Amino acid sequence: MRIQPGTGRVAHGIAGDGVYVDGVRVPGQPPTSGMPDWWGGRAIYVAADGRALRSCAADGSDDRAVADGPVAFVRASRHGWAAWHDTRGVWTSWGLSLPFAVLLDMAPDGALVVGDDYQSGVGLSVHMPGMAHPVWKIPDARPVLRFPYSQVSALSVDRVMWIEQNGRVIRSLSFRPLSLPWTALHPTLCEVSGQVWLTTLRAEDDAVIAVPWAFDGRGVTQIPGGYGPAWDGGGLLHWSVGAGELPEDMRQRVVTAADVGPIPAVALPPVVVPPSPPPPAPTPELPRLGVTIDHYTPGGPAPFHLTADYHVEGHGHAPVQVYLTLDGQRVAMETEPAGQLETTITEPGEYRLGAVVDCAGRRAQTGAVRIVRVQTPVIVPPIPPVTPVATGRDAYTVAAQEARAELAAPVEPPEPPTPDDQIPASVWRTIRRVIAALPFPHGDGSEAYIQTLREWTRRLCEQLRYTHGPEWGHKATSPGAPPSKESIARKIGPDLHVWDMLIGASSGAPRLSDQPSHYHVNDQHFIAVDPVDHLAAVVPPPARAQIPQPWIGLTAFDLGVRLESGDRRWVEMMAAAGFTVARVVVASVYRTVRTPADGLRQLPLTLAALAGAGLKAEVVVLVDTRDYDMTRSVMRDYLRAVMAICQQSPSAIAGIEIANESTHSTQVIDLADPVFLRELSELVPQQFAISWGSSHGGEAPYIGQGSYITHHADRDRSPEENAGVMAEAQRVSGQLVIDDEALGIAETQRPGARTDDPAYGERQARAARVHRLGGVTLHIEAGLAANVDLLGSVQREAITRFVAAMRAR
Repeated sequence: MRIQPGTGRVAHGIAGDGVYVDGVRVPGQPPTSGMPDWWGGRAIYVAADGRALRSCAADGSDDRAVADGPVAFVRASRHGWAAWHDTRGVWTSWGLSLPFAVLLDMAPDGALVVGDDYQSGVGLSVHMPGMAHPVWKIPDARPVLRFPYSQVSALSVDRVMWIEQNGRVIRSLSFRPLSLPWTALHPTLCEVSGQVWLTTLRAEDDAVIAVPWAFDGRGVTQIPGGYGPAWDGGGLLHWSVGAGELPEDMRQRVVTAADVGPIPAVALPPVVVPPSPPPPAPTPELPRLGVTIDHYTPGGPAPFHLTADYHVEGHGHAPVQVYLTLDGQRVAMETEPAGQLETTITEPGEYRLGAVVDCAGRRAQTGAVRIVRVQTPVIVPPIPPVTPVATGRDAYTVAAQEARAELAAPVEPPEPPTPDDQIPASVWRTIRRVIAALPFPHGDGSEAYIQTLREWTRRLCEQLRYTHGPEWGHKATSPGAPPSKESIARKIGPDLHVWDMLIGASSGAPRLSDQPSHYHVNDQHFIAVDPVDHLAAVVPPPARAQIPQPWIGLTAFDLGVRLESGDRRWVEMMAAAGFTVARVVVASVYRTVRTPADGLRQLPLTLAALAGAGLKAEVVVLVDTRDYDMTRSVMRDYLRAVMAICQQSPSAIAGIEIANESTHSTQVIDLADPVFLRELSELVPQQFAISWGSSHGGEAPYIGQGSYITHHADRDRSPEENAGVMAEAQRVSGQLVIDDEALGIAETQRPGARTDDPAYGERQARAARVHRLGGVTLHIEAGLAANVDLLGSVQREAITRFVAAMRAR
């Protein structure tokens, strides 16, 4: 069973004829193959007979298909949903796909808990919505896998517990391990009056037992014969006396500290131990055979030459055969116990990389699967010469003028017809112009927010109707159903074509899908909309200062700490190397921990030192606001305080970035609200160029109504591909884009985070000049602490090559 947050209402029904809410069957729902789940207090998710994922309201209304099957298990919160099947792995509403993982639980704050490897049962990770990489990873965890009841329970991203394989040890991220005197099943966590409680089913006699986490041998025993215990968050414990969770089996009890008492002894039948057979003759124990991939090339454009360094353990001196595998298929073989395997991949795509070793009748394979991403080849045109314009400003300014002129140009007529299942290029251009003019609404996933998203989608459809004709419009599943919150429709004769344009539409932080799903659905309802030109009301950004040129930037996050200690070497190094802009963070809880007050104290010293060296600062104001527990009022006051300091040194300011990675889990949700960001931007004086906040993690560049855009490029793409994405955002917005924090450069490679290629920054610079971007900020490991002692040979060479490429004529 699952509890609707904040209400105590129970959804249940596993082996019955459908889903029940508080004992009343939800109309129209088919039998379920797994436990139903509430979603944000609004909808119920159902794994419908194993074939699809559906959602509906508690009264059966608003019934809709969410995702195609097969689906065996579902978990949800107001931040989105996750589904699992053993043939597909885990996939989510925000686009995360883990083909080898198993779904375990989802906390109310959206924290998704998965087992890393369904086959082995080893490893546990915690993910947050919108993030490509896990927040927590426990490689040695061995959570019990027992469906439809998970043996894992999560209260929040850092309060996760799981039962280990023996059933009597409970581990946790935040609490001490528990060793129980009974075999535990079906655990759930709850916080009652500030105290965390754990409920388990005692396997020996099926009794439901609730204990405080600080377990000392006392607890509360409920009636025997319990299944699926669940809490409503206020001390009310629900359970079923039958595994099928039928309505007549439902029970409940209020649990308080006063209920704590000694656990009655359990009378178990005596165990008859058969006599042990004589021990077998000892055989020599062979060392465990294993093969490990130590280093590999994670990807590049096709045709891609893949190399992987490997070594074999436990082979003794026996001959070995080592195979490289891609998606389980063998592609290369070596007979040495250590060496390098090579192959060439000609087709773009994502491949699972592994290795297998055969040795004297034994076989082993790599435990962890690596991912190799091969992109479509990118052809970089010759770098054109950069010629100063009559005003003396660099040609980057010309790009901004051309982009603004194109934004204001008349709408072009549609091109010749394209296949019905594809969106024509001219329609794509209109969609991107609408997104630039009318940013996505952000919110909490509530029904009020969903209605706001429907209205935004209707405006998009009205613009398509105005620009491209009456065949474009909105759609609903039926004439009486509400309009779609994310889909555009095109009616060609009797045929209705629908595209789902948004990823994570219901999560509160949607983004545009580059490859929207297409459906040919003649059984749904086409909604004709009025032709409305919403782009006619678009006004350019306010008359505000523009960013300086050239923008040759370098990461200098904790520069204030270095300067306060008397260390000026980072500033001196930047000036000598030829940089123009330092990207500084006012305060952060990571790296060198600083309070907001520390940041305000260090900022005047930072601006003075940069100005004295002929440099400027990009000041990143709001960072780690979740960890600082900042409210809207506190953020307003803090921005005002930073602006007061910046106004004392205006010549040292290159730009003000209101928020770093606004939708990151370290930020409060308020920073994903464009209305609030507009309010904050009005607190920044017109004399400063301003960016509303940087996008990250594969998101499209966030186009706010500032005077420039900061983008953290996709670290799985090449610099050339990322520059093309930013150039498109620059074209449709009329604002210059800064490539502000791409893949970092370090002395040691960390796939997905750092590269040890000193030419990476040079490629960024060249691609930025080809596309005439606003500039680039080189992101290097030593720049996090702004400490020259951390600069190794790779980073020093990267600096030299990057600045030379940025300043080339």
